[in-house]
Amino acid sequence: MRHESFDQFLRGKGVPSENIPAFRRVVAWQLSEAMITAGINDHELARRVRTRPDLIGPFLGSPETAPLLITTLREAFAAVGRPVMTFLDTVQ
Repeated sequence: MRHESFDQFLRGKGVPSENIPAFRRVVAWQLSEAMITAGINDHELARRVRTRPDLIGPFLGSPETAPLLITTLREAFAAVGRPVMTFLDTVQ
């Protein structure tokens, strides 16, 4: 299985490098909002995704620079009961 970072995924969709930080901020905000709605914190999200909280927290706190795999992001959204970010399917 290939481990693609979120940035690699976005570049593969043709997103210019200078726009990637904005995408990361929006996705972190969406995930934070979904967590609030679901009533869970980063520790519970990490448990649901089967990862460590120190891999989730940095993305939520500093989305522009924190490392993140696209698979982890998809699992995180599934864990809070949200569809995989549909806007990513429209990125060209």
